[in-house]
Amino acid sequence: MIVIGCDYEREYIEKYGEHFNGKLADFAIRHLKNMDGTGHRWSMEDIVEAFKKEKLPLPDRESLHDLHYLANMLYSDWYPEAMATEPVILKAARKYLEDPDGFKGMIFLVWLYKMKKKGIEIPWKEMLD
Repeated sequence: MIVIGCDYEREYIEKYGEHFNGKLADFAIRHLKNMDGTGHRWSMEDIVEAFKKEKLPLPDRESLHDLHYLANMLYSDWYPEAMATEPVILKAARKYLEDPDGFKGMIFLVWLYKMKKKGIEIPWKEMLD
């Protein structure tokens, strides 16, 4: 169980549900360390373009920034050893969002748990629009 830590965290979840918004996705992505040693990051625009190029459907609006974080996280952790190409990473991110064993908000909640376990403070007030 994840304990809500402050009023701004509660306010964020009330407003966005258990999903990333643009600001929180950017914050989360900045904290990723790429296994390949690069500073590679996809912007939301990069992902939308790549999905169009690969003819992949984008998720619903509610999960769009979850996809932004997830694609960058998969790249960070798995490229190039376990996932050799960027299209494979994007397809994996899409499949992850469609996982019938998953649930809405899973990507956000797993990330939030990791941050809390690592003791990384999230500036919740700054994440609200």
